[in-house]
Amino acid sequence: MKAHIIDERIIELNSLFPGAFCLLSKDDESFLYVNEQLVELAGYGSPEEMMKRNPDFRDIVLPEDYHPLEEIFSRNEIDAVTRTKQLHFRMKRSDDTLLLMDGVMKAYRLQSGHNIWMVYLIPIHAASDRDPVTGLMGPETFYKEARKVRISDSLTEINTFHTSIYFNISNFKLYNTCHGREAGDLLLKKTASLLRTYFPTALITRLTADNFAMLSMKNDPKEAIECVSYQLKSYIGDPSIALKAGIVYPTREITDSSMNNISHFTDLAHLACESIKNDASRTWAVYDDSMGNRVNNRNFVMSNFEIALKKGHIVPYFQPVVNTVDGKLCSAEALARWIDPDRGMISPANFIPFLEEARMIPRLDYHIVRETARIIRERVDQKLPVIPCSVNFSRVDFDMGDPFLFMEGIIREFDLPRYLFHIEITESALTQDDELLRHQIDRFREAGYEVWLDDFGSGYSSLHVLQNFNFDEIKIDMAFQRTKTEKSRALLSSIIALAKNMGLHTLAEGVETKEQADFLKSIGCEKIQGYYYGKPMDKETFLIHCNEKELYRRAE
Repeated sequence: MKAHIIDERIIELNSLFPGAFCLLSKDDESFLYVNEQLVELAGYGSPEEMMKRNPDFRDIVLPEDYHPLEEIFSRNEIDAVTRTKQLHFRMKRSDDTLLLMDGVMKAYRLQSGHNIWMVYLIPIHAASDRDPVTGLMGPETFYKEARKVRISDSLTEINTFHTSIYFNISNFKLYNTCHGREAGDLLLKKTASLLRTYFPTALITRLTADNFAMLSMKNDPKEAIECVSYQLKSYIGDPSIALKAGIVYPTREITDSSMNNISHFTDLAHLACESIKNDASRTWAVYDDSMGNRVNNRNFVMSNFEIALKKGHIVPYFQPVVNTVDGKLCSAEALARWIDPDRGMISPANFIPFLEEARMIPRLDYHIVRETARIIRERVDQKLPVIPCSVNFSRVDFDMGDPFLFMEGIIREFDLPRYLFHIEITESALTQDDELLRHQIDRFREAGYEVWLDDFGSGYSSLHVLQNFNFDEIKIDMAFQRTKTEKSRALLSSIIALAKNMGLHTLAEGVETKEQADFLKSIGCEKIQGYYYGKPMDKETFLIHCNEKELYRRAE
């Protein structure tokens, strides 16, 4: 054995690595040092026993998976920063079973002048728990290994705690739309490769779609994150698609309190990542306690949503839509509002995103449609005037059910004409080649419903949407109302003209001032919605407001 040539500081430093680790002679790949994790994985009782049975690295590698390390290292260009190469092989254990291993290697020169290989390995306990696109370990293995690391963290000093990082490729859906799914998979592979290059000793997994989780020993991972982000930007070539990261530096308190919920660290890092999702100037964000409010809000929503539905705490509010020609009411939008007995009014921003993430949003959307239909039916029975109401359906509604059949059931149940319901679908729910949504939209329109495109201009492929889907009306995103520049006015004028040429009706939302309303009328926008004519209101307040503002037409 040649362990005497190894600097003890090298062993001490690498003992912080969460997985298996070994040092090899660069000359003949003989073992110089193996840590306890590798000994245990290989099925031996001690390092001495393992190295006696397997003097060289190739002895533990299945023959058909073995390639000389020097050959692997020199095969392709080595990253200039980390100087690492990736390894994948099946390890032969002492009982002749095989274990899939994932890791990296790097060359190192000791102070003694000896050249060695430093090899870092993570077991992939089952080939089925390996991401088929990126080759990274699956989430199950990730959380299993992460728990071991966190247990180790709880027994060590705070400055050796591992950092949790959550990565997301913003607007990945757009990349898939523009370049196709195959190119999207290549982007995911590129992302995984860069993460493994700049974080060679980290635990890394792809959770879902374009989301990655990591557990890293780096004291400050920000520079490495910036490097990964920069290289991905160069690869993608579109500034609207970028890698975002959320970082959690766990304290002793967080580590000790979360040992039974290891995914809690990832959740916190996810919150930090989400906080900069729409901030093009930032690549990473560090979690702080203020972000924890989102966790509390989410827990409240998940625990109380069904109860709130049953007790009638979630109701439709109505916002007037006014015709610009005569300034009179032409329709209303039904919007969900949660009025909790203890918390009071809960903002939609504090419950709708959570329901969408949990794929529970159909329960909310269907409830609001049914309650809106019930209110309209009551007015019809009382021989009071009624106006059409627009109702919202999300992408999840279409993925998980059939909103068209649901609406048809509502029409039959409440005996109402279809023209009283306008179907709103947000632009972000659509992709360029979306046969499901295209078919559903056409079904609605053929049956006699108007279908509106909500938040037009909020996405990156608005013109593709107009080209590939059939709508009756577009609702222009409120963001266009926030600026008063000549450019924004010219853009609004062009959108209105384009819509008219395509036979589409137009509605501008987010209108707050008379100046905005007058301008929109002057360029031919047909309808207006916003605080200038009224905020969302409960049904009683809505009726009083419309009467006081004389929004009803005399014919009604």
